[in-house]
Amino acid sequence: MGTTIKKQHYIWRKYLIPWTNNNLETGTIFVYRKNPRGTQQVIEQRELMKIGFENYYYDISGFTDKDISIFKQFIEYLQENQIIKLDFSLCNWNFAKIQKDFIEKEIISEIEHIDNFHGFLEQLKSKNHSFYKDSIGQILFDILRYEEQHRILFHEQVISDDDLYECIMKYKNLPDMPDMKYEFNLFFWMQYCRSPRIHDNLVNAVNEVKNLSNDFSDLNTNFFINLLTIFYAQKVALNVTQNLKSALIIYENKTVIPFITGDTPIVIIPNSNDHLTIYYYPISPKIAVCLGVSNVRQLEENRNIIMEESCRVIELNNILYKNCVNEVYSNSKEVLESYFKFN
Repeated sequence: MGTTIKKQHYIWRKYLIPWTNNNLETGTIFVYRKNPRGTQQVIEQRELMKIGFENYYYDISGFTDKDISIFKQFIEYLQENQIIKLDFSLCNWNFAKIQKDFIEKEIISEIEHIDNFHGFLEQLKSKNHSFYKDSIGQILFDILRYEEQHRILFHEQVISDDDLYECIMKYKNLPDMPDMKYEFNLFFWMQYCRSPRIHDNLVNAVNEVKNLSNDFSDLNTNFFINLLTIFYAQKVALNVTQNLKSALIIYENKTVIPFITGDTPIVIIPNSNDHLTIYYYPISPKIAVCLGVSNVRQLEENRNIIMEESCRVIELNNILYKNCVNEVYSNSKEVLESYFKFN
């Protein structure tokens, strides 16, 4: 077996840099632990390498041909009635079977490279959301889908055949560019799906399946939860990009209370519903992002909002704090101490 990485981080260290004392990956950050282990303190200042990890968090090694077969059948079942299907398969099953850091090195690092390449977090921190817009291909696809629906369902022609042809030729002749909305969505939902909260939910779900029958009792739990994490991140990113409406809101925190973050940094805002779901994602003590996703109505354009009310910052911090499994992070010890005193 090759060299393995014992500590595997579920929180990207680069993401946490804005909360460190020196704004570098070598800096320290204040951490609050809901359930300290061993000699850990409830609140302490730690290096980024020493927080946000579990031993072999992404390990799928030791799986069997049966695990692969059932996983593929399950993926087929999930996509049974869908026109566009993801063909999910590892490039090297044999290597993944023995290498405990395969997922981290071959997949997780590639997802993080998306931000390294496009600089999404840096753009958001500078209050720039211009990258989050439909691609040329998506615009053309939406026009054709809208026209098709009206002609089939309502027997009406919204766009004439000549205008439709001109529209197709107009977008066809524009330069083909990367789909930046999809790239960001993939990065965003990978951070969401790999968090301990989602990880724990998947563990419970897989274990429930294993308890249904002796035929499933020997399935490799880690194999399923880690591959499902990747599959769901890709599937949701594709669905939001192609079939749903979404927009970004950047909040600039002008109060004296910083945004906190934690081991589950992306959280659904309460009172979201089937028609509008809002995901909250702090990316620095002074900048946070909300991603709104709707399946029925057009959302407002991407926009920036200045936040000057401390009560709203505290409300968002509380939502994130409650959703974290164990570790909560901040650049302010005093802010974390308020949770310790409260609890």
